[in-house]
Amino acid sequence: MAPEVITRIGQAFRGKAAKRGKSRGVGKDEEVAKRRAIVKSNPDMTARELCELFDRKQVKLPRTLTNARMNSWTVAYRSSNYRGRIDTIISNRLRKN
Repeated sequence: MAPEVITRIGQAFRGKAAKRGKSRGVGKDEEVAKRRAIVKSNPDMTARELCELFDRKQVKLPRTLTNARMNSWTVAYRSSNYRGRIDTIISNRLRKN
C-alpha cells in the first residue's frame, strides 16, 4: 500500500509543477526580450521616455497592466498606481547589463 501513496503524491507534485511551466502566454518571452533589448540599447533614457519608445515599437504590456485596463505604456506610467511597477520592470532590466 505504501508505494501507491508515494506514487500518487509524486504524480500530484508533477502535475502542479507542469501547470507552473504552462502559465506563461505564447510570445511572452519574445516581448520580454524585446523590452530588455530596448532598455539595454537606451540606458540614458528616463522611464517615461522608455514607455513612449515601447509604445512606438509596439511592445505589449504585461498582463497585470492590461488586466487593469491600461492601453499603453505611457498611460500606465502616468497612473500613480502603476508607475512603480513600470519603474521596477525597467530598473531590473537596466541592472542586468
